[in-house]
Amino acid sequence: MFLIGKIFSFRSYFCLLLAANRFRCIDLIIEDAAKPLTEKFIKELHRTLKNGTGDSRQPWFALGAYKKAANEAGGQATPLPSQVPAAMAKLLKGYSSNPKPDLNRTSKNGQ
Repeated sequence: MFLIGKIFSFRSYFCLLLAANRFRCIDLIIEDAAKPLTEKFIKELHRTLKNGTGDSRQPWFALGAYKKAANEAGGQATPLPSQVPAAMAKLLKGYSSNPKPDLNRTSKNGQ
């Protein structure tokens, strides 16, 4: 891949793409900051974040939807695919029921 006369690896390209996608997500979050946090919005953020990446081209990857395969994140176990809808509902309920929501506290306490 060429960019301004330099050769970049596809890995570098996907890192740049992911960084650009993160900025798009931040824009979406700022635009919708006053709105309630919803499952639909979280899925939209996921779709925006991963759009065009190598993962998004894999048959096992669910772009903007719940995962199809078990995984981990940062060495931490995550819910199995069959458990994700209930885990998401619990997270959103805990977040929205708090007058001063804090997603970090909500995700750790499940409340």
